[in-house]
Amino acid sequence: MTDRRPAVVPAVIARGGRGAVTSPHHLASQAGLGILRSGGSAVDAAIGTNAALAVTSSFMCGLGGDAFWLIHDAETTTTTALNGSGRSAAGATIEAARAAGLEQMPVRGAWTVTVPGAVDSWRVAHERHGRLPWAQLFEPAMELASDGFPAGAGWVSAIAGATKAFGATSDWARTSGRSVATGGSANGSRCRPIARSLREIANGGAQTAYTGALGARSRRVPGIVRLSAAGERLCGTSIRLADPIGTTYRGVTSISHPPNSSGPLALLTLNVLSLFNPPCRTVSTAPALPTWTGSTWAWRRRGWSSRSGMPA
Repeated sequence: MTDRRPAVVPAVIARGGRGAVTSPHHLASQAGLGILRSGGSAVDAAIGTNAALAVTSSFMCGLGGDAFWLIHDAETTTTTALNGSGRSAAGATIEAARAAGLEQMPVRGAWTVTVPGAVDSWRVAHERHGRLPWAQLFEPAMELASDGFPAGAGWVSAIAGATKAFGATSDWARTSGRSVATGGSANGSRCRPIARSLREIANGGAQTAYTGALGARSRRVPGIVRLSAAGERLCGTSIRLADPIGTTYRGVTSISHPPNSSGPLALLTLNVLSLFNPPCRTVSTAPALPTWTGSTWAWRRRGWSSRSGMPA
């Protein structure tokens, strides 16, 4: 049982007079705000926030992830979709998978992971719209990783669960699991291996994650070299720029990232919800709410089931 009140739909809008940063963790948001206050651009703040999330929310926003950007240029009034999702390993072909005896993709392992695209997307975005020096953007994240941050129960549980799944001697356990074992609680958590990686990216540029020392360590993970075609083609990514896609919802234009992102699902959901009257803004038990939420989830499930058919 819980005494928490149900969320009100739509949620109350938060506004910033001269800028705003939102993220899954308040310390990452503070890192982004600090970069804005230092004269950085919105892109600078986004990179700093994402880097901080690689520390405070490493189990879902790590350095090995991807990034989909929507960047609006106020001077040209244009919006660009920057696709920072990585491709599969050069040697991870359908023929190779069948030769290895696979009938479907495994849940974990070298066959399933893609080349991390987030770090290279930071580089491209910064080259186009950055103001502050590259290395400065990583200072808040490196401080969080080196000095520690208050780790809540959710963080500790996620890190411990992943360590159990990957094994006590895995790279994950050596990088993040050690933080739990040595005081990863509300008193603080230090992630010095992540601080080292961030420092290398800050000093050596994004390419160190692909062709430098950091990339070399990634290629030593079991199975990666075998799938990376001589151990070097894995560590390269292709950032793509495109026009965003959009729809009109109750007189307001909403845009999102085109495939291979999940952006089309959000736009399709808005199109469906436009057929219904919205629920009462102040009463969460309004009669329209079950229809509203039910339609949302039904169409999102249908969208996910057909997502594999979307063009990449």
